[in-house]
Formats: sequence, C-alpha cells, structure tokens
Amino acid sequence: MRKPELQLDEERLLEVAEGRAGLGDFGDGGFRKPLRRLLEHLKAEEELAPATRTAAVETITELLVDRLRFVADRKRYPIAEERIERPILITGQARSGTTLMHSLLGEDPANRLPRFWEVVRPSPPVGFAEADDPRIEQGNADMQTFIARMKRGMASHPYWDEEGMMPVECTRLSTIDFRNMSAMAFWRVPISKGWVLSSDVRAHYAFHKKMLQNLQYGADRARWVMKGAAHYTQLEEALETYPDAIILWMHRDPVKAISSRLELEAIMAEGITGQPVDRAARAVGQLAAAQRSLEAVLSDPLVEHPAVFHIRFVDWVGDPIATLRRVYQHFDLEFTRKAEEGMKRWLSDPKNKSDRYGRFRYSLEPFGMSADEMDELFRPYRERFGLPRELPAA
Repeated sequence: MRKPELQLDEERLLEVAEGRAGLGDFGDGGFRKPLRRLLEHLKAEEELAPATRTAAVETITELLVDRLRFVADRKRYPIAEERIERPILITGQARSGTTLMHSLLGEDPANRLPRFWEVVRPSPPVGFAEADDPRIEQGNADMQTFIARMKRGMASHPYWDEEGMMPVECTRLSTIDFRNMSAMAFWRVPISKGWVLSSDVRAHYAFHKKMLQNLQYGADRARWVMKGAAHYTQLEEALETYPDAIILWMHRDPVKAISSRLELEAIMAEGITGQPVDRAARAVGQLAAAQRSLEAVLSDPLVEHPAVFHIRFVDWVGDPIATLRRVYQHFDLEFTRKAEEGMKRWLSDPKNKSDRYGRFRYSLEPFGMSADEMDELFRPYRERFGLPRELPAA
C-alpha cells in the first residue's frame, strides 16, 4: 500500500484520472498551480486522519475526471458558441440578503439559477438530462453529508435543505478549475484560504463563463442569475467578461452582516474540522480582510457604472416585490404577472421561512469586539451607501 504522501503526488493523480476517464486532455493548464497548492496544504496537515486523507485524494481524483469530461464535451459539441446574454450578477457582503434575492429571481420563468447537482457534475451537458438523472440523487447525497456536519448552521442558512437542487454561488462553478475551497467541507480538512484562491481573477471569470456555456448547451434559453460575494470587488473583470451584465449590489449595515458571517463561518469551520475554533483569533484576519475590501470599493469608479443597481437591505426586506419591480423597470426587463405571482407564492410558503430551523443567534462578544468598535471600522462604507445602523448583534 502506498504511503499517504505518495497518493498526493500531482502527476500520479493526473495519471489515475486519465485512466479512470479514458481521456487525456485537461484543457487550459491554469488549474495546475492551485491544484499544486492544494496538495501542498494537505501534505502539511500532519494531524489529518488517514480516512480524511483518503477521501480528499478520491475527491481530487473525481474533480480531475470531471474536468477531463468537461473539456471533452467542449470538443465534442459546439459549446463555445453559446452566448451568455445579459446575466444578472447578485453581489454584496454575505448576510446582506443576496440568497433571498437569488431565490426570488429564480421564480421568474425567464430566469435560470445554477443548481448544485448540475455544477458538481456538469458532464454530460445538463441540457440533455432527464428528470431522473442519477446526478440529482448524487447531489442530494453530497448535501446530506455536508448538512450532517453543519446542523448548527441550518438556522443561519436554511437553504441548504434544498440539497441537490440548491442554487449555488459563483465560486462553486470553478471547483474543477481548483480555484475555490467548497469541496473541503466534505473532507473535514481545515480551512486555509491561502491555497484555494487564485490571484488570476480574469482566469476565474473565463472559466466561470465556460461553465455557464456548458450548463446552457442543449437547454431552453433563459437569463442566468448568479450570486457571488466577490463580484463587487471585481467589477472590472466581471464587466469585461459580461459587458451586458446586470449587477445587483446588496448593502447592509456591516456590523450586522459581518457579525452574522463571523459566527456562520466559525460554525462551518468547526463542522469541517470537528474541533472548536478560537473565534477572537479568527476574527482578526477576517475583519482586516473585510475592511480592505469595503474600503477599496469606495474609490472604485465602477461603483457608479450604469450596470450596477444598489439595494439597501432595509428597503429589500421591507418590500421585496416592490424592490424587484424597480429593478426590472430600471433595466427594462418585463416583470410578468407569472413572475410576480411565483415570487409572492415563494414568500408565503412556510417551507421557505428564514427561521424554519429556529432563529440564528450570534454575538460579537466571542470575537472580542463591540458593535460600536466595529461600526468605527466600517463607518465610511455605511455612510457612503446611506445605511442606517441596525440593532447591535444580540
């Protein structure tokens, strides 16, 4: 039996994937650098359980197999000719109402959201899939495994209960390009953002577009609605890739949004590692990163780009339908009766209540900071977008 370290050999993993898929073209080699960083990270985790290491190796191999099949599909079919027209990109801080926006826009028959099962296993093209495609049940099983480790997080993000049909964020589209960390949640591998995020933003968006083309090929034409927290920090690259994009930027008092996110991310880290985390220590780096990103947007001229529509959280939750009506009117989109009825039906359905798993409770105290101290860090952003202070985290 090979030593675990040898199982993490880059060339060996590529060789095994090629043999399993019966294919040999991985396409653009840009994925190799982040893959290499991932393997280095795993090798450095000396306390990683053998079963976890084995699961990681198997998952990486399957991602490589999926990449081979993805590239083969693009060679077999004219997928590269697919046009991604006027996509809607939802962005903003996590915990600012982006998921609700994503879900409601998905009720418009003219729109389409990327689903977990489609993105995780995109080959063969999902446009050819039948209602009983086995990938749907595989996606359900994947999410059930994830939820079993993240039960405490269900009160914060109840949308996980959609399992394989769950709409996914944009970062998930680049998993087979090894540019995000989402697959780690299935291995109990400690989170370390250093290796997962490629600095090549344009390459990320190029692959993002390729994935949408693959998902769209063979399917009924609809307008893509995507959600990604990073889009507002990457407006230049997003608009270069999608010149006719509609960007909906959600804004919320950072004290509430960030304090909620800090607790959710701590819960997720504990679910992944199986170990308690030092919330105060984690918060130092997280708050510094949040401050840098929000300060950067204040000087970005693209904040005022005609494609960008700003939405305050207080207005959004106060009347979602009226807000969406304004969005559609602003961008000259047809707000049909069928779309409005679907959105209202979704909002009134008890199974969609945000507190269906209980109220998400969090406090800033474990993170070593008061609401007033945090507000001082983010006051320029809050004032720039006219955001009222919400009640301190309870």
